[in-house]
Amino acid sequence: MDNPKDYFCAEFQLKESNLLYQFKLRKDAGGELYAVVGKDSRALENLKQGDKLAMRYYCLDKTIPADIRHTRIRYVDKSKGFPDHYSIGLEIDSKDMGQETSFPGIPG
Repeated sequence: MDNPKDYFCAEFQLKESNLLYQFKLRKDAGGELYAVVGKDSRALENLKQGDKLAMRYYCLDKTIPADIRHTRIRYVDKSKGFPDHYSIGLEIDSKDMGQETSFPGIPG
């Protein structure tokens, strides 16, 4: 499954923590994926423009296994449509890291 348009939500591991942060994915008018994060969210402290990290992506169809993919943070901007929130632009690497891959310190 190489089409990121099929993904519904994603999660990543917060830095220096065993906590995972999950968010719903949205598409802008150009079809690019982004997430909306509250301004006081701990996740916002962990995401900076240009960062590259592993994210686990889930499809709405739960029979399809989750993929873990390298992801680059394209931007972190104040959200225009959601007061007190930020939009996080995501660029997903087309290579699948594998479904068996787990986050450091967290069993897959």
